[in-house]
Amino acid sequence: MFTLYGYFFYSTTSINELIIGNIREKTIEECWYSFVMEEIRNINVNQLKGVCSMCKFLSTCRGGCRAYAYIKTGSFYASDPLCQEIYEAGLFPKESLKT
Repeated sequence: MFTLYGYFFYSTTSINELIIGNIREKTIEECWYSFVMEEIRNINVNQLKGVCSMCKFLSTCRGGCRAYAYIKTGSFYASDPLCQEIYEAGLFPKESLKT
């Protein structure tokens, strides 16, 4: 997402920790190699925590939106917040869990 002032954010969030860069000050290539983008590119979904680590569909959904997980928990490695909430409420489909 770009703002009127040229800031480029990961996802549709606009929190300062997820600023990729300012397009008025950096090239797209420089933004691509920013700290935030390096962190995101290096995420290993097999290291996700919580219900994601137990889910059969991890290789397909890849843990959902990593920005949302970061906003809710402060970690790119937290499980998808909605799935985790459903799991903790005992409503996560048991057939979706690895056996």
